[in-house]
Amino acid sequence: MGKSSSDHLLDYIRPLARVLKAARLITSALGVVAIAVGQTWMTSQTVWQNEWASFIFWCGVGAIVVTGFILLFFEKDSASLLLDLHDSEVLISDQSDHIRYLERREEILLSWQSVTKLLAELLDQALTDSDLNPEKKKIFYTAVVEILADYKFSLFRIADEYCNISIYEHSAETESLGCTACYRSRPSDALGSGPIDFRLAA
Repeated sequence: MGKSSSDHLLDYIRPLARVLKAARLITSALGVVAIAVGQTWMTSQTVWQNEWASFIFWCGVGAIVVTGFILLFFEKDSASLLLDLHDSEVLISDQSDHIRYLERREEILLSWQSVTKLLAELLDQALTDSDLNPEKKKIFYTAVVEILADYKFSLFRIADEYCNISIYEHSAETESLGCTACYRSRPSDALGSGPIDFRLAA
């Protein structure tokens, strides 16, 4: 697996972090020493020490200020780190949810493409059949129902739940609907099911 852009940056950031840490320790130590020496030399009776006392003192103050700037721009306190960590976790969670959503959408799209191609092939066969009698029509309808049943989980997220996929045809003689092709996840539920009578429904 190749390196990401952040991995390449880390190769430069790690040595830089060590340099900054060393610089912070050195400047803070020199600053404290310089301030102490400057204050001591201010009361010294030696002329050259008294002359350099103010310069050394303010150099020490400057070193402490530089250390503060290093801490300000390159270091974070514990509270800031915790807040950044929380924000990163929220961002990762949101991205994970979005990735799962896209994977689900891709699965649905691919399933619909497969179903559409299979149904298109069945339709072509039905349209090119010169002798499409009721028996052949029932075979085509049954194939349609079986295709939808095969893809019921990827399309509709129907797993072990009860599922009824059926194609009904209207009978002009009985004025009712009859199940031409039926799929039920529990076959026993189909026993004894008769046609749907419009006159009773009305």
